[in-house]
Amino acid sequence: MMMRLAARQYILICWKNLNLLKRHYFLVPFQALVPVGIIIILFSLRQKQDVRQYKPTHFNPFPIKHQDIFFPGSQIDRKWILTAVPRHGLVLTILKNLYSRMSDVLTGPSNKLNISKICTSPPKDFMFENETTMLETYLQNDTMRNMSFATIVFSGIPNNTNKDTIVNVTYKIRFPAEQHWKYADKSNWLTDRWYDDTTYNEPRTSNFDRGNINKPGYYREAFLTLQKYIDDAIIALILKQNGTYVESDNPDSSIQLRMFPYPYSTYDDYVTVIKVYMPLFIVICFIANATLIARDITLEKEKKLKESMKLMGLKPWVNWLAWFTQFFLFMLVSVALMTMFFHIPTSRKGSISSIFTYSHFSVTFVFLLLYAVSIIMFCFMVSSIFYKANVAAATTGIIYLLSYVPYFFLQIHYNSLGYGWKIFLSFFNNLAMSFSCLQFSKLESSGIGLHWWNLGDAELSGDDLTMQTLMIMLVADILLYSILTWYLDALFPGEFGVPQPFYFPFTYWYWCGHDIADYLDDVIAVPADYDHVSNVFEKPEKSRRVGVRIRNLTKKFMNSAKPAVNNLNIDLYEGYITAFLGHNGAGKTTTIFGTIFINGFDVSKHLDKVRRSLGLCPQHNILFDTLTVQQHLYFFANLKGCPGDEIQAEVEKMIESLHMENKRYTPSNALSGGMKRKLSIAIALIAGSKFVMLDEPTSGMDPESRRQTWDMLQQQQHGRTIILSTHFMDEADLLGDRIAIMSEGETQMCVAKFITELISEHIEGAKFEGEKGSELTYLLPKVESKKISKLFKAGSASMLTIGLSSNDSTLQKPTKEQIPNNSDRSRSSNNSSSTIIKPNNTINTNNNSSSSSQKLYTAAEYIEEQDDYDVIYERNKTLGMMSRDLLSPEPYAIVLRDVTKWYGRFLAVDGLSIAIERGECFGLLGVNGAGKTTTFKMMTGGLQCSSGDIYIKGLNIRQHPKEAQSLIGYCPQFDALIDQMTVSETLELFGKLRGIRGQELKAIVDDLIDTLVLRKHASKQAGTLSGGNKRKLGVGIALIGNPPIVFLDEPTTGMDPVARKKLWNVLAAVRQHGTTIVLTSHSMEECEALCTRIAIMVNGRFKCLGSGQHLKSKFGGGYTVVIKLKPNKKQEVLEYYTRCLMLFIDKVFPENILKDRHESLLHYQIDKPNLTWARVFEVLEKAREPFQIEDYSVGQTTLEQLFINFAKSQRVIYRDN
Repeated sequence: MMMRLAARQYILICWKNLNLLKRHYFLVPFQALVPVGIIIILFSLRQKQDVRQYKPTHFNPFPIKHQDIFFPGSQIDRKWILTAVPRHGLVLTILKNLYSRMSDVLTGPSNKLNISKICTSPPKDFMFENETTMLETYLQNDTMRNMSFATIVFSGIPNNTNKDTIVNVTYKIRFPAEQHWKYADKSNWLTDRWYDDTTYNEPRTSNFDRGNINKPGYYREAFLTLQKYIDDAIIALILKQNGTYVESDNPDSSIQLRMFPYPYSTYDDYVTVIKVYMPLFIVICFIANATLIARDITLEKEKKLKESMKLMGLKPWVNWLAWFTQFFLFMLVSVALMTMFFHIPTSRKGSISSIFTYSHFSVTFVFLLLYAVSIIMFCFMVSSIFYKANVAAATTGIIYLLSYVPYFFLQIHYNSLGYGWKIFLSFFNNLAMSFSCLQFSKLESSGIGLHWWNLGDAELSGDDLTMQTLMIMLVADILLYSILTWYLDALFPGEFGVPQPFYFPFTYWYWCGHDIADYLDDVIAVPADYDHVSNVFEKPEKSRRVGVRIRNLTKKFMNSAKPAVNNLNIDLYEGYITAFLGHNGAGKTTTIFGTIFINGFDVSKHLDKVRRSLGLCPQHNILFDTLTVQQHLYFFANLKGCPGDEIQAEVEKMIESLHMENKRYTPSNALSGGMKRKLSIAIALIAGSKFVMLDEPTSGMDPESRRQTWDMLQQQQHGRTIILSTHFMDEADLLGDRIAIMSEGETQMCVAKFITELISEHIEGAKFEGEKGSELTYLLPKVESKKISKLFKAGSASMLTIGLSSNDSTLQKPTKEQIPNNSDRSRSSNNSSSTIIKPNNTINTNNNSSSSSQKLYTAAEYIEEQDDYDVIYERNKTLGMMSRDLLSPEPYAIVLRDVTKWYGRFLAVDGLSIAIERGECFGLLGVNGAGKTTTFKMMTGGLQCSSGDIYIKGLNIRQHPKEAQSLIGYCPQFDALIDQMTVSETLELFGKLRGIRGQELKAIVDDLIDTLVLRKHASKQAGTLSGGNKRKLGVGIALIGNPPIVFLDEPTTGMDPVARKKLWNVLAAVRQHGTTIVLTSHSMEECEALCTRIAIMVNGRFKCLGSGQHLKSKFGGGYTVVIKLKPNKKQEVLEYYTRCLMLFIDKVFPENILKDRHESLLHYQIDKPNLTWARVFEVLEKAREPFQIEDYSVGQTTLEQLFINFAKSQRVIYRDN
């Protein structure tokens, strides 16, 4: 079963890699053919090298003659001495005989050695007791050491000094380490070798009769001559002892030397290329592959894809194996082509040869393939310790090259290297490859080449390190790098990974898992203070099953004094959506990715069991850039183990739920930010994940997309445990069945329990009626109604003491004041005297009515028209501007004239025209894909217009891009920060780029840090900041230096409500000082708070233009009615009541327009003259019971509802350009 799952995952990962490659089609031939291109250079060099041929060579013999002994140059006049060991009469006798035989050399004009005569008694200075004494004397006496010609060391000398009988005398001649001959290699006698090393396939010399120049060193140095005379002297003494010595027959042995003949041979200059340059060429062949492998591997870790796939069930070794397969196939093609070029024969001057002329092609292929595989594993190993793809690629390339550099020095001293050193150095794959090239050069030079039968022949190669051993070492390198990859990958798993302790290979639990007893202890164990902690949590229904249990969870990051999560204890229930609220840095994200129990298993100990039930949507999108929406969903459904016959249905269901039908074949890198979030949510939910983690899932979505996502989450929550963090209070209000409020890494309290105690304390007789999702209903006696205001005041004060904000939006204020009777919005629940209370929220249910007359002009009617009057007026004004107006920096800071942008046949921006004045805050709204980001990029100079002109303070951005951009501060949609720089360093860097220096820069940076409430984060690296604080820093970068124009692309995404409103105050103050701000946002509240004018884009055009109030007055006539039906487990029952209610509304209010429908939620626009609030409430109250209405609200059309109305006409349209 396990192997079947692994095989399925392996095929899936290979499929994913193949699809990624399809969109990088140019990389495939690049990776395969670059090595071949380098080898072609070697092949061309092969064609330029001559091959010389030699006939069999025979050498003449020559005798050993003392007359031939000489030392060129100054060495002739040097005085030499012979010394001997031991100090013994018999040794002296031998030496006397030796000197008498060499008398013609030692005296007269032929005394070429100039060796001092020895007296009749052994001179004290020339004879030593033993070798140790001799060596000590030489080390202490430089003069004697420099004069010594040789030392003769005898053994087998009788201990009796009076006995001169020779019995088995042996001797050795010790010459100085430095040779005497002037032209000799004085560094090494090469006594450990049988013959001189050569890489030339030719005789060492073709003429042995040119004096001593070409004679062996043992002859030139007089070693053989001295040996001859010693032998003659000993023989003479032996003959004397035997009585057979005759003076006239003084023995004089005759010794002749003759070199072995050399067979027919060729001399190839290219052998030198193989020896010296081929290793470098091969290294260069694969350096591009090495960097690309490291980059591709680390890119998955950098984008959190690797750990996300692991969290969803992928076995790490399967992922490594799939990557290995991909790169192995690339290398296999490269190696096959390289082998072919190594063995292609070429003809020059009648001689046919190739790069490897004599070696067998299969040996070359296997050698190169082993080396290529070792490169793959080397890159795996190095990339395991890095988190950034570019850093990994650069570092891998550098280490790869540096590991070859020692060969430059090793090849010079290769013959002096010991076998052990060669083996050790071969653990570096580049050196093993280089040593292998030496083997090829030696065997090619001999005319034999490397074959399978001679790979282990040390005598043939003249080297104790054979090609067979080197191939084994390459295999050892592959195994070593594989083990290190496994080890380092466990130590450095990435930002979301759980690192293993360094000693994990030696633990029992790593190999065998935890005992079931440990697991039961983990589940049963409850911290001693849990009852106390749990007092701040509402009690769930007893029938609810615990899906996730968190116990004593603490997380502290390095370089941080305070823990991000501090002793957290909480239970999350199946079928519930638990919303985590809190300010930026409160610990929400850390909690979501902390250590927890899921379905009874401890994540830290049973991660493999947990992974298969996980769905993950982190704060930042975890997507493969070039996979399409459909491919993503197919991949992750398969990865989570969805049965094959159900995968397509799952994919279609997700695409339909998120209304992404027209994006199914779009690569993720071409999606807008909101679309990417939708896809990430779908990935988390697909294949029925039991535990789903959603970290700010709707961040970056437009209001319409958010509602679609909410609808889907409510549909999908049954049977799942869903944990959600958000900064949208309406989102937590709607979705959160339970809400946990975090601050400083701790859950402060459960607001539901607190409200119950608070109401009971202030209103006698208050009765808790029931709970539904995140709503609590209380019955309050009418006689106690006067105390309600005191209750609200007490609630506000109490909630503020636990650190929560007291803003005006839903759920942002712990308790909300009663809505006055003449308010533009009212809400009702099941009992006219009841109050629905959500955590942090109280909503009045007063049924009193008020009348309001509204202008009848619906957005639906407007959309059918060609253009809005305000848009037409602005266009005509802009197109009618004179050149002097366009080129003047005042009063218009930005002017767009008929700006258009095409992407092929897709018209992204369609003839925009607008003039934005100095000090204005202009809001650019639109659904994802409407053209906002494209317009932003063109206004900032990051993208060229297809047609039209943009003027920045009188400068045409097309003609003067640098000058115009110097006037702009820009905060892009996605954080553009240098992770390793601190907040202060980042602001200082961009301040210097603005030309600010010295104390002024420090003062500005400090002021900006305080203004943006980043003081406690000033010394933190940007990469460690929460998402909201990164956005603050991005805004700070845009504002530093007081640029006259600031572009802010969704600046408050990810910020908590308090931080968001503080930033609004900052931006409002900046605008009041004359700065022009252009803003895109999906927060209608933000646009109403900041923008002096708002334009809503649909299909690349402005559909309306004006202030927020102007737009609401113009398009917001009538009433907005939102009705929520009671949930029902039976979908058909809910559908029945919904249809009945819709028929009822159509009959009572025939003027209605159904704006939106989400499951049990209906959104109507009712436009009828003289329709009163009382009539609307009367109708809805009558419909409450028969149509199972749980809740409803009536109000004036909001800007957000206008946006949704306009957004419904967004389409993907292709036209002829």
